[in-house]
Amino acid sequence: MTTEEVFGPVAPISRFETDSEVVERANDTEHGLAAYIYARDISRGFRVAAQIEAGMIALNRGLVSDPAAPLGASSRAVSGAKAANGTASWSSWKPNI
Repeated sequence: MTTEEVFGPVAPISRFETDSEVVERANDTEHGLAAYIYARDISRGFRVAAQIEAGMIALNRGLVSDPAAPLGASSRAVSGAKAANGTASWSSWKPNI
């Protein structure tokens, strides 16, 4: 399930040993429109979120969308997002935290 692009009410939970293992797993996909992180230590959550390659990241909340925020993506999804709004030549995409 972690390598497929699933649209639906699904919340996969995985065990991990280190933050770098989490980042490696999260970035090992062709998809990258959004990511969700839940952490007891908010500083740790921010550190991990900064390394995740996704267009939008929700930290300790289930809602990631904001009509005022630009839409970005990464991996395979990034070429479609850039082509759709014509910003490929003058911008770079970073996670919005």
